[in-house]
Amino acid sequence: MKLFYSLKRKVLAVCLAGMILMALCVGGISLWTISHLTYDYEIQNMTHLVDTKATIIDDELLRSENIVNYTANAISRKVDDPAQLRDLSFR
Repeated sequence: MKLFYSLKRKVLAVCLAGMILMALCVGGISLWTISHLTYDYEIQNMTHLVDTKATIIDDELLRSENIVNYTANAISRKVDDPAQLRDLSFR
């Protein structure tokens, strides 16, 4: 090949090959870093969503527990005899 006959062109070819190799390495490292950071962000986002949903579920459970306690207390105040609970008309 006539391209590599002169020393100047050989040095230029080596420099271009080195620059291409360095660009590929920097691009690969950049892609790996971006994907790694995105993965960490997704994990943090999912953890935040789970914590939010867990708080909502806990609030609903507490509300349900309060309703059940209120109803049970209201029924126990109205029932004088536990045998009344077996009566369908009373229920």
